[in-house]
Formats: sequence, C-alpha cells, structure tokens
Amino acid sequence: MLGRSALSGLAAAAPALHRQASPAWRGVPSTTTARSAATGDAYVGDPVFPDGIASGDPALDKVVLWTCVDPELDRRDGVPVGLEVARDAEFTSSAVVAWATAVATADRDHTVNLDVDGLEPGTTYYYRFTARGHQSPVGRTKTLPDGEVDRVRLAAFSCQRYVHGYFPSHRDLADLALDPGTDLDLVLSLGDYVYNTEWADDWAVEGRDLPARPEAFTLAEFRRRYHDLRADLALQAMHANHPVACIFDNHDGMGDPSDEMGAGAVPAFFEQLPVRRVGGTDRIHRRLSVGGMVDVVLLDERQFRDPEVESTGPIATEGTDAPAIFDPERTMLGADQRDWLLDELAASTATWRVIGSQLMFWPWRLSQGGAPTDEITHPGSYLNFTQWDGYQAERDTILRVLDERGDRNAVVLSGDSHLFSVAGVALDFDDPDAEPVLVELNGSSITSANADERNLPQSALTEPGFKDANPQLVLFDSERHGLSVIELRRDGADAELRSPTSIEDPEAPVEVLASFRIEAGTARPERTGGTRG
Repeated sequence: MLGRSALSGLAAAAPALHRQASPAWRGVPSTTTARSAATGDAYVGDPVFPDGIASGDPALDKVVLWTCVDPELDRRDGVPVGLEVARDAEFTSSAVVAWATAVATADRDHTVNLDVDGLEPGTTYYYRFTARGHQSPVGRTKTLPDGEVDRVRLAAFSCQRYVHGYFPSHRDLADLALDPGTDLDLVLSLGDYVYNTEWADDWAVEGRDLPARPEAFTLAEFRRRYHDLRADLALQAMHANHPVACIFDNHDGMGDPSDEMGAGAVPAFFEQLPVRRVGGTDRIHRRLSVGGMVDVVLLDERQFRDPEVESTGPIATEGTDAPAIFDPERTMLGADQRDWLLDELAASTATWRVIGSQLMFWPWRLSQGGAPTDEITHPGSYLNFTQWDGYQAERDTILRVLDERGDRNAVVLSGDSHLFSVAGVALDFDDPDAEPVLVELNGSSITSANADERNLPQSALTEPGFKDANPQLVLFDSERHGLSVIELRRDGADAELRSPTSIEDPEAPVEVLASFRIEAGTARPERTGGTRG
C-alpha cells in the first residue's frame, strides 16, 4: 500500500549475510547520551532495526527514508515493513501525511529504501517503520525550503574508520537538532563512510575491536562493513535526527574507474544509505537547492578521473618533475560532469554556492617554486596528486568561471585528508596579494588516523611552513578530529570546526576548535574564536 509515496530503485541482488541483532555483541556501548529530536530523550536503538533508521536526499516535495530489519524475522518470503510519515512525533491521525508498505528481502540485505513524495516544502516530518509488530525508533527529517529563507545551516563529515575511535562528533551532530538555534537543514557525508580495510596505521581504540577480515571487494563484504559501523548508536542518532546527502570516496566506492572494488562497494553504497538512485545509474554528482540561499553541488571525483600522476619524491614532488599535473587535457571530473558543474556555477542565482568535494581543493605545497611557465603554471613542491593538485588545469577552470562572473560567495566543504584546514583560494594562488575566489573548509576525519595517532610532525611545526608555501592558508591542524558546520545568510557565513577532545571516549566533550566569519562577496575567512590558539 502506498500513500503519496513511491519505492526507490532497487540495487542488484546478492546473498544476504547473517548478522547479530544487538550492538552490544562486540563491546559497542548499547546506550548513548545522544538525544532523539523526536523525544528529547537519549536515543534508544531497537534490535529489530539493528542499523537504525535514516533519511536522505531531501527535495522540495520528497525525501528518501531507509531502514534495515533483523534477518531473523525473515520466514523465507521476506519481512513485511510498514512506514508512517507525520507532521508530529506522536503520529496523531490528523498529522499522518504518508504511509507505505514494502517487503524487506534477502536479496536487498533486508533493507528498505522508500522515496516518499507529495510532501510540503520546508517542512519538518517524523517517520517510523514497523516490522512484525515491532516499531522502530522515530526519526525526524526535513524537506528543502522553496523561495527565500533567512539562513541555512549545513554540516559536513568524512572518514570514520570504526576501529580508530568512537563517534562523539556524531553525538554532537545529533544534539544540535534539539536547539532551533543550532539545528541543521542538511548534513553532507563526503566519503569514506565505511572502509574496505578495517585495520590501518597501527592504531585501534580499546573497545572498538572487530574480527579480522580480509579487504572488502564484494557486495556481501561491504554490507558487513556497514552493519559493523552502524552498531554505534551515536551514528544512528545522527541519522535519526537529520537528512543526509551522501557521496562516496575511494574506501567506500572506488579509487578510479579501474578499481575492481567498485563492483561491490558502489551497489552497497546505494543499498545501505538513504540515497536516491536516478534511472538505475551510479551517478552521485547532483545539486540540492536550499531555498534561494544556497545551491549545494556534490561532486564525484572518482568514477571519471584520469589516472593519478605518479609522485617521485619521498614526501613531496616538484611540479617540474611531474609536468602532467598541469596538463589541460587531464580531468578529475570527466568532461560531462565538468561541463555540468560549470553550468551549475554559472546559472546559480542563490546567494551562496557550496561545493561538496571528497578531496581537498586548496594547493597543498611544501614550498613554492620559481616563476610560472606555460608548461608549469603553478611551480612548487606538492604533497598529494590524488587531490586537486594532480588536476590543476581543471581546478583553474573552476576558479576562472567563478572569477569571471565576479562570484565571491562560493565555499568548498571537503574531506579525505584527515586534517582541519581553512583557506581562501585565488585563481593566481602563487601571488600572496591575489584576491581569493572561494573559501575552503576541510573538516578533518571523524576518527580515521591523522598526524596524532600516526606520530607524524605536529601542526605547531608544519603549519608555519605550509602558510609560507600557500599564502592564503588561514588554519592547518593535523592532530584533531571532527567536522565542519557552516551557517549561511545573505550578509555572510559563519563557520565552525567542531572537534571532540578525544575519540577514545564516546562521551568526550565536543568543542569549537576554531570559528570564522566570511563576509558576503569577499571569499576571505576571518577568525572569530575557538579553543585553538
């Protein structure tokens, strides 16, 4: 039965894995202090819905609602699942606006992915699932607003390797929903939501142990990764409280088009997350317009990229030793996606443009080089050719389009690098006096190891050198974990780098490491506060 709702496309069939229903079986806390936006009390999971509930890809009139039920309930013909959507958390009869039924089957790993339409713009809704007489926790979601709004609040996160730590950052995100002043309109998941390899960097946190398993390649193996991760109730609470728009990166999708991991990882991404699959394709680049305030553009920097240029140095590589990184024919996005992005940026009439990028955008150099030439357009010693530094002509094209339209209201929210950074990025970023075109906020990692756990040089030593080599870099912190939050208004944007004091304690406090003000039309982040000196 469908009540103003429709089923989303189904992923390819594959065998389901048996899994334990209780999150406590491997030492994960079976309770959390993260609070439910529906009840105001601590979020409580349910073993019948062991991965929790989630919403994603909101639009003006629809949103994707997702859950996964315990396979033990399957009597060989699937598990009947019901869904209710209401305007209040009590689901009074007059407030129920949509309902649906579906069957959670083994070939879909007992997940249910419902695209509920016929909703009102800019409206808060509550939803719950039922299965064989059991009721899920109540989730809260929002549709995107239509027309003018006073503000838009976004958060962005990435890189949450389970064994590397707990998720106080997700507890913090969940709790932001309880206060109208801090509540979020949308959360962006920028990749590496799960990892193909569970152990890395000789680092693991007590209580986050997992059984030893080989590297994941198949759909069944990636399903296991998602179930492991979402046993964490703080992560479940975050999903229950906010709509999330997801893209994948190299550990939960593919490194490039030749990566055989993609055959298992990409179907798992569409099956295990509240993502709207369009036309049965694997397309993840898309736009979400949040009122007239901001156009959010999510990129795919993996599926269409040219092969990475090989580094030659032990730490960094001189641009003169790798001239291919400046080749105007090289692409990270592929021609079709690049043209789409440039058209989106040129046509946007919103006050702000936010680009969700898996990878860091600003030039990460150890040193500047000599004078630019036609072949070496931005000389210097570069650290990572996987990032945009390996595709410099395409980056210049993006900056040029913004510059030519006089746009100084573009912000890149990026992930992957496991560090916090804030920078203005100019078209001629070699010139310290050049006017920046956009601002980038790189949100570190939720848990994945960085300089702290890996015993690498600390920011007190590295930040001054990076600022010398990259004049428009404002902040660089490679020890702390966390995420970014930004509030956008017509006169400016206020950004926070939010970081837990520890990832070894699930209840560690979260503090604002640094905050910034970006006046509209300037692309200049100005420090306004935070605990970091």
